[in-house]
Amino acid sequence: MFNPYLHDCITRDRKAEIRAAFDFIERVLELDDEYAANVMHVTVLESVAYLFALQPNLAKYLGERSKEVLSKISVDLTKI
Repeated sequence: MFNPYLHDCITRDRKAEIRAAFDFIERVLELDDEYAANVMHVTVLESVAYLFALQPNLAKYLGERSKEVLSKISVDLTKI
């Protein structure tokens, strides 16, 4: 349910909702819970990673841990 919602927010440029979603992702990653981090990595961030190449302005919504995860899945954050 979260992935389609996040994708929809991004494609419709719903800035407040995008911010809230990425803040949530960052908070989950900050829990240092391996299972929760894996869920965010594999099922959420990987599913929207391609959108960062299409919409470079999305990078401003990322926290440090989200950036680390995306760099592990070959998203070139230097272009964002």
